[in-house]
Amino acid sequence: MPRNSPRRGFKIGLVIVAFFSLAMISPFAWVRWSLSRSGSAVPADLKDALAPAPGDESLVLVLALEGVPYELMREIHGEGALKSFKNPGRLVGSFPPTTGLALSKMLQTGELAPETYKYDYIVPPGFSRADFKDLKDRLFLHPGNRFTAYKRFAAGPSGVEAKKALQDFLAHFETFVQEARQELPAPLKIVLMSGGGGPDPAQSVDLAGALTLAGYHKSSAPGGSADFTIEPGEAFGSVALRADAQNAKFMCLLLRRLEGVDFCVYRQSGRLHILSSGGAAWVERSGESYRYGASEGDPLRLGPIITAMRLGQELDPEDFAGDADWWKNTRNHFYPDPLHRLWSALPPDGGNAPTLWVSLKDAAANGGDLSRTRSYGFFMTDFADSPDTLRPEKAGEILEGPRPNLNPAWN
Repeated sequence: MPRNSPRRGFKIGLVIVAFFSLAMISPFAWVRWSLSRSGSAVPADLKDALAPAPGDESLVLVLALEGVPYELMREIHGEGALKSFKNPGRLVGSFPPTTGLALSKMLQTGELAPETYKYDYIVPPGFSRADFKDLKDRLFLHPGNRFTAYKRFAAGPSGVEAKKALQDFLAHFETFVQEARQELPAPLKIVLMSGGGGPDPAQSVDLAGALTLAGYHKSSAPGGSADFTIEPGEAFGSVALRADAQNAKFMCLLLRRLEGVDFCVYRQSGRLHILSSGGAAWVERSGESYRYGASEGDPLRLGPIITAMRLGQELDPEDFAGDADWWKNTRNHFYPDPLHRLWSALPPDGGNAPTLWVSLKDAAANGGDLSRTRSYGFFMTDFADSPDTLRPEKAGEILEGPRPNLNPAWN
């Protein structure tokens, strides 16, 4: 017998012990690794072993499509794509209209600023059939009853190229759905949604430069000692700033006159203040009711609607109207559902919200991302009809039924 046999046997024993120790710590670790290395489908015996117990709910796949507006999805669906899905509804996204924020409100996660890494799966920019196989494997191994995936589509170019990119993706997705339903051990329900996004980029405005020329000092990081910080990240036509609350009014007075700025909004003394180049207005809330007043011009273009609501006796003697009445009268407005959305973006308790928001004008329309151009995302499922127009909270009820509000800022 070779002299090193005992040592070799000892090493082999250590490898075996380590392997089974890892398997006990994470039962699916080896399975996930092997599936990522294998080009074959999920093994039938593994599928049976991981099948849900009788009475378990269906698995729900929520696919968020960033940058896909309602009109484009309605057009493609009308041409025959996604035949198994119900008609899309117009989802009036949050402010700013990012899909992540709308999904956070829809699922009531309690986050004002969700990060994309919190999705269960992010579809790569250059998707392929292999990416959908990876999605199917991850979906199969997911321990919960809801799986969230994210796919970003560029805000431009618009027109034919944007439509073709979405059509190609949805064609692959339909094939994926058919295969997944054959292989997954539980029934599969699917939700597609976006929180808004127009086909054209907003104008570029040098907000920091204007504030610097006025004598304010910019900080490169949150918590710095300077006068203001511009929040990082993309908000599709709006910019968030953090500053001393006492400076918010003066900053908005300056920024509202810049070319490319639609309006600036900040909170002070229990009110929201909206300043644009053509006017100034404020919003108050009492319980479930809002009141809008304009001291100069009409930044949110609500004058005619308020006149109609007064004639319809929807305003009380102090000009407050219930949230449901505002929703009914403004969901198709140039700025859809503006009071609820702006109030949610700058909640009374502050929390993690910025000090002020600057809404920029679209390159192709006279309105920032509070306007219809960017505000209308979509919501559609393969198992339930959608209202013609809905908020993310209503979409959440379609998905899971009424739920308690986990974030007071969304009231």
